[in-house]
Amino acid sequence: MGPIRCFFHFCGSSISRWPFFFGLISLVVVIILSTGMIWIKIKDRIRDGYTPENSPSRLENDAMRRFWNSFGDPMKAQLMIRSKVAEQNMLSSQHLSETIKLMNYLIWEFKCYQNEKNNQNLTKTFTYSDICSPYCEFNFGLELFVDSLTQTIDSFKEENKNKIQNLNKNLSFPISKIHSIDIHLELFFFGVKLRENEEINKTLEQKITNMESIEMVLIRFQSARSNPERARQLIIWELGVFNYLQNKFENDIIDAQIIGVEILESEMTRDHQDNVKYFALGLLAISIFVVINVFCTSAILGNLDFGKTFIAFATILCPMLAIVSTFGILSIFGIRINSFLLILPYLILGIGVDDGFLLMLRWFQLAKHINEPKKRLKIVIKEMGPSITVTTLTNVISFGVGAFTPTPEIRLFCFGTAIALTFDYTLQLTLFCPIMLFSSKFENSNKNSSNQPKVDLIVSENKMSAIIKKRKYSPFEVNNEKKMNGWIYKKLNKLIKLYCKLLNTRCFCLISILCLLFYLYLAIMGSLHINSKLDLNKILPRDSKMRESTLLLEQKVWSNHLPFTVIVEGPLNISSNEQMTRFWAMIDEFESMPNSKGEDDNNERINNFINELGIDGMEGLNVIKDVDFQSKEINLCRLGQFLDLPFYSHWNASIKLQNISSNNCPILSAFTLSFAYYNVSNWQIRIELMQQWRSIASRHSKNLNLSVWIWEENSLFVDQMLSLGSTTFQSFVLTLICMSLVCLLFMPSLFSVLIASASICSISIGVFGFLSCFGFDLDPVTMAATLMSIGLSVDFISHVIYHFRQDVCYKFRKCSSSPTGFIEQCIPLTNKIDKLKYTLESVGWPMLQAGISTILCILPLALINKYSPTVFVYAVIFVCSLGLLHGLVLLPCLLCHLPIWCNTQQNKFFGFFSNFGKFQVYELDMSTFEEKRTKE
Repeated sequence: MGPIRCFFHFCGSSISRWPFFFGLISLVVVIILSTGMIWIKIKDRIRDGYTPENSPSRLENDAMRRFWNSFGDPMKAQLMIRSKVAEQNMLSSQHLSETIKLMNYLIWEFKCYQNEKNNQNLTKTFTYSDICSPYCEFNFGLELFVDSLTQTIDSFKEENKNKIQNLNKNLSFPISKIHSIDIHLELFFFGVKLRENEEINKTLEQKITNMESIEMVLIRFQSARSNPERARQLIIWELGVFNYLQNKFENDIIDAQIIGVEILESEMTRDHQDNVKYFALGLLAISIFVVINVFCTSAILGNLDFGKTFIAFATILCPMLAIVSTFGILSIFGIRINSFLLILPYLILGIGVDDGFLLMLRWFQLAKHINEPKKRLKIVIKEMGPSITVTTLTNVISFGVGAFTPTPEIRLFCFGTAIALTFDYTLQLTLFCPIMLFSSKFENSNKNSSNQPKVDLIVSENKMSAIIKKRKYSPFEVNNEKKMNGWIYKKLNKLIKLYCKLLNTRCFCLISILCLLFYLYLAIMGSLHINSKLDLNKILPRDSKMRESTLLLEQKVWSNHLPFTVIVEGPLNISSNEQMTRFWAMIDEFESMPNSKGEDDNNERINNFINELGIDGMEGLNVIKDVDFQSKEINLCRLGQFLDLPFYSHWNASIKLQNISSNNCPILSAFTLSFAYYNVSNWQIRIELMQQWRSIASRHSKNLNLSVWIWEENSLFVDQMLSLGSTTFQSFVLTLICMSLVCLLFMPSLFSVLIASASICSISIGVFGFLSCFGFDLDPVTMAATLMSIGLSVDFISHVIYHFRQDVCYKFRKCSSSPTGFIEQCIPLTNKIDKLKYTLESVGWPMLQAGISTILCILPLALINKYSPTVFVYAVIFVCSLGLLHGLVLLPCLLCHLPIWCNTQQNKFFGFFSNFGKFQVYELDMSTFEEKRTKE
């Protein structure tokens, strides 16, 4: 015997000898692992979880964290305020005053509570003002504008209306000037409509400013995650504000919504936790299907009894225990459960019952011929163990490849699924098989009094053993006078024969090839036209207010003002004309790009520094780029005084000074520059801009001899879209190669491996292409679904090819002269019709069971009507339908019409690793040998 057959011979002998021990150990291990679910943590990483770890945005984030000395990415939450009254807009002193009132309440008065880390009974109270440094004054400009507007309106009401022309007209959009301070209103006001002509009936606000209406006011809350405790406090505050605005905030004139990464992740978690109740429907559907299959199959084979109830129960139990064990062991090791892993129960339950179908079918088939349950179980494990190993191994490898992808969330999903499949495979052998053995206690004791296997024996003169030809017979061919519903066999045999003749006709083959070519055309065209796109609205719950918030963010904010930051690391010598010339050239290049809003606050920052501190000889310079920095001997000794001024204090966060000695002025060791762009709500434009920004930064890093980095808060999402296509293709190719290697070990010819690989590729491309045709984009969800489809497709291909390659089959025949009542005949498969009939009889029904059970289990997810579950529902339906179509129609038809030379090239690995040998060795009593030899 080969090593694999030896292994399962040992497994079958051990499990049949100590079934209670294996079953008990399995249950104890599952109970221990399931206790880990006490610490289960369900959380998604929307911001960086779907971005490859080798992407440029990861390095840019590292540069940002170095600059701000941050524990993680900065907290950025955006409060969007609109008018509740349709006839009014935010350009009203009343609306703006309510806005400032809400902003100050959230900053200074809204209290959050945090349990002390060392004592959970003690709570710590804090407000945003305690954790906002160094961005506490980030919205100071908005408050200053509203105060000035209110004061101007009040003064106007007190004076003569004829003095309108003397009103302060610096309160204009996009830049207002108050007390010589420029305020960029474009940071706060969106959907602004400017006043085009002088109308008689105007509000005071419209008379004072150049604006006719404001659709939305945006307030930004930002803070650095300087340490783990600060990070936890920021999360508590962000989620607390969201809950307050959703459930407690009441105002008659304004509506407020807040959006942030933590809020999005909590909404996704809430969404997927609702999936649990739908799992009960899938469990009920597949339970009914399993019960019907178990009792119908056993009834047809003539061994229906109460013990089949335990088999049906065990078929469902093993996948369920595998799911619980997986969640438990992940939680024990502190690994969080993401949204994808919450779909895992549907997949494992649908896939896991397939192994149970294979084992129970063989158990039912042997029940009439091997009366002793332990010997029967040993044969079942020996014969079917390799079969379930092939299917499990291919699925585990498929998800195992995904576990090495550079995308963290996909890696976690694939890793968890591979573990669950491994657990299910182990439990099928160590728990399901012992339960089958226990169910034999309820079998009819009058089946046959003989305890010997009902087989024909071949006695070896040189070995004290008996060789029994492996049973390769169809349940429809069993000749048993006690079988039930014999007419079913006749009808099924007749139907199968007609179908085999149809498959063998050239006309049907030609039609199949044409249909295959048309199918591949549709699949390939769909695959080529799929779009790489991330849409937050697709992954959010249908009833979530975040859907409206994300639309406002895209359509109003990003279309008018998208900021990004340039981080410069390394000392900038501002007294060097050469270096400063290159520095301004870099800024010019950023500001002259398409969609750029021109000069932002970079020049303003330096001009204000000059004007406020009155550096000699520079007060009158309007164009800072023309300054001769070397001749003016600029130093940074007074920069600290400038940054202490209230309106400029938030710029402390964008400048890092390094003191060389107490006598010298500090040097500028690192700083940030900010730029703004408009009309960039389209992701394709943002991708192109990001690539251009990175190119400019890379080029000027060399020119300036400094490290220049681009940081934009959504750059991680940009890299996701840039990498999705290549990551999906690489994972697909790698998984296909692994599948081919597995087939190489278990299939009898190299051409069989090529056919299997081509079929797997065809099914996978079909799934991917049809997902595109049904309107799904290429995103992390479809990538995970594609990897899953590759593993599932192998189940429909490998068994068909192997059985069709067999030259003989073995069937039981009634024989009155045999002491056992039956003999096992070796029947040659001389033509393709016989091969087809044998293949369909052997694997046709289990394949249908596998496909239907998987679809039934995943189908309740369609009721959720949410994006991620819907993708998996479509993918599973596609892979099962295409798998059955390939396995039962296209593949048998093509195999029938291949030339003879395709079967001649043998796979040299098959002889060593194959577990489907023609002979298997069983230990029998010596009396059996003597009795058989005497009769012969």
